[in-house]
Amino acid sequence: MVSSTPYFISSISFLTGSYDKALSKLKQAEEESDIQTADEGETMKRKRKYSSEDNDEWISNFPLHSLDDVTAAEDKLENDAAARKKLVKKMSMIRGSTLDSTVRRILTFLIGSSLATKFNWLGRGHADKKAFSNLLLKDLIFSKNSEVE
Repeated sequence: MVSSTPYFISSISFLTGSYDKALSKLKQAEEESDIQTADEGETMKRKRKYSSEDNDEWISNFPLHSLDDVTAAEDKLENDAAARKKLVKKMSMIRGSTLDSTVRRILTFLIGSSLATKFNWLGRGHADKKAFSNLLLKDLIFSKNSEVE
């Protein structure tokens, strides 16, 4: 049986339908892309904000390399709540697979290896050892709050 509609007309209507579907899908993809791009833009703004906060000039002085550096850092932390908060925030981003490795990584961030040899927990045993347990840095490491008072 022969169709009453010529072949080329049915082909054109098929192609037009396919074109309309393709155009619709393209518009949908474009809208989704715009939404995704807007979301990525917001994410980048947040990352820039946190990066600028974390790159505080004072924080870039770590790890400390001398006893004078420790004294200066302790003075700043004692007198500047914003500095304490930034340091705690920075330390909170440092992670390890266990509590022990996390504390070790934080200590490595705070104090250079040559300076670390001048400290032990109580400052006993050697006349030249300093007590790390007396430092405000110790309190910040073990603080449970993001803001230390």
